[in-house]
Amino acid sequence: MKIELLEKRHIQEATNVIATAFVEKEPLTSYLEVPLSSYKKICEKMVIEAIQQKLSWVATKEDEVVAVILCRKAEKPLLNKQEAIHLCPQVAPIFQLLTELEEQSEEFLQLSKENLIYFDMGACHPNWMGKGIMSAINMLCSHALNLAAENQSNIVTACTNKISTKLWTRQYQAVQLNEIHYDSFSYQETYPFSGIVSSTAAQLLYISTSHILEGLAKQKRRSQVQV
Repeated sequence: MKIELLEKRHIQEATNVIATAFVEKEPLTSYLEVPLSSYKKICEKMVIEAIQQKLSWVATKEDEVVAVILCRKAEKPLLNKQEAIHLCPQVAPIFQLLTELEEQSEEFLQLSKENLIYFDMGACHPNWMGKGIMSAINMLCSHALNLAAENQSNIVTACTNKISTKLWTRQYQAVQLNEIHYDSFSYQETYPFSGIVSSTAAQLLYISTSHILEGLAKQKRRSQVQV
């Protein structure tokens, strides 16, 4: 397994991996039954912008992209809400929820954005599910976190499922900045996510440089014990 900087040659594969994984598995996107063709347009735009920022990574095996993480500067979104909704109207409630996660958190609004990196999306190729692919995603996260720590950067991420929330809170002592429960989120006088059962809430999490370093050290010790 190789870790590579996300580049132009990865655009199609990275787009397909992210779009397919989110449409099939991510709680919000899959619940709304967002069309894959429309969602790919969003993902492609985000991948292209992520390439420009040079903070995103892919895991490859035998020249195939098997996992992707998109990271960005906190003050530079990969895609604005209006453009996303224009490309794929079905995602409007998702982007509204993510907007409220940030705008309703005084702690987030007060954070210095100068050295803040946003972990935006992470996904793996569906053909690799159950074949050790989580280790590939963990490899990508660890690599990006190592670089963030070297640059004295802090991390923020929005988690929409309990698996990613558990990873950040247990491994890296992430601090919750905000939480929105799916059954209480309203959009245009409806509750679009009230029927989701796989996860209960979206959370905005913050990981300081010191906690990144502690989490990476813990991971290293665990891998040494396993060897």
